[in-house]
Amino acid sequence: IIEMRSKGVWLALALALLLLAGMTLARGHRRELLVSGGVLVIVAAGIVAAHNIFSSTADDTMAFVKTLVPDVFRHGVLPAFDRAIASDAVPLAAKERLMLWADAINIWKRHPIFGASSSWLTEWQNRTYHPMIFNVFHNGYLEIAVRYGVVGLAFFAFLYTWSARQVLLAMRAKLVAPAAWSCYISTLVFFALTILTNSNNRLAMGEAFMWFAAAFGFYCFYVRQQKNLVAPRTYF
Repeated sequence: IIEMRSKGVWLALALALLLLAGMTLARGHRRELLVSGGVLVIVAAGIVAAHNIFSSTADDTMAFVKTLVPDVFRHGVLPAFDRAIASDAVPLAAKERLMLWADAINIWKRHPIFGASSSWLTEWQNRTYHPMIFNVFHNGYLEIAVRYGVVGLAFFAFLYTWSARQVLLAMRAKLVAPAAWSCYISTLVFFALTILTNSNNRLAMGEAFMWFAAAFGFYCFYVRQQKNLVAPRTYF
């Protein structure tokens, strides 16, 4: 994770670990507190040891983000992206991603509700920018929005919110271990944050995780149903 120098993954991992530590503290079991404390110490030591890598990789990006965010609020998303792309002060990697995001948003704007489906690739040939990366947006939410629109985003949000709730309810009913809930929600948050700057949900690894996350939610639902904690329903 450190050697690949993915700043989005670094941020996602830090927030997921903080969430996991908070959940462990909330449970308050002594052994878990000792283990989580040891893990956090090891992580902190790793951060200190790799400080030079973090600073050399992330400093330029952090400075760029501090200027981009106010510009987005003042002028809007696409104008702010265009200004940043035209600037020589923006790091090349960030500039390429802004090009991809700007082109993807332009396609989404033309098909906001249901997306462009498989025809997005035809429209992609007439995009404004042409960075080195061909057709990976480096944003998992845009990958969904361009293909399936707001409806697709709403579906995925509902599916994983529902799945997380089923795991939580199964944990409260003592049908799955508390550790299963902690692992599930922390990895789900980690994945949701990583796809802000990566298209992991287009890769086999990401697709497999999404299937697993949804399947475990359904498993918890059916286990609760088997224990008569959920009444079976038929809609048709």
